[in-house]
Amino acid sequence: ITQTEKLLEEISFGEYFMEIALLFRETMFVNGILTNAEIWYSFSESEIKEFESLDRLLLRKILQVPVSTHLEAFYLELGILPIGIIVKARQINYLHYLLTRDTDEMLYKFFITQWFQPCRGDWTETVKQDLQDFDIQWDFDYIRSESGEAFKKIVKTKAHEYSLNKLTKMQRKHSKMEDLYYTEVKPQ
Repeated sequence: ITQTEKLLEEISFGEYFMEIALLFRETMFVNGILTNAEIWYSFSESEIKEFESLDRLLLRKILQVPVSTHLEAFYLELGILPIGIIVKARQINYLHYLLTRDTDEMLYKFFITQWFQPCRGDWTETVKQDLQDFDIQWDFDYIRSESGEAFKKIVKTKAHEYSLNKLTKMQRKHSKMEDLYYTEVKPQ
């Protein structure tokens, strides 16, 4: 956060300030804190909330807005995804990676065993919930049939739909945002 803030203060980006700031958020902050998040085991809701509170802190510093600014306003106005949804998308994309491995690989065998004989807290239980949240079929043949790029596009679209639904539900609870309507997650 400090590194990003310092770069944005020291270098004048003019009319590209917001684009550059969001690029820094994505490359330095999100990718920095979520390194290998797609394979994290027993990633709890409280840990996601902690990451999201850090994200909001960064966004508040970039936008120079008060603490009282509603969190859904950041994401809906800037057209960005919350950390929790980014993690879900990465886990689903990793599922595609696992399913396209050679069936003789140890990683694939471990995954299949965990999928069909899960224990509480297994990664597979998390990704099953992610698939359900994003409304993506659990069918292995369907997932395998998509190329890596095609599947990433599907996941990205579903992530934006899920995010829009979740954020607009939150938005309805705040009178200051009731006159704003969003049809997609994109910069406003």
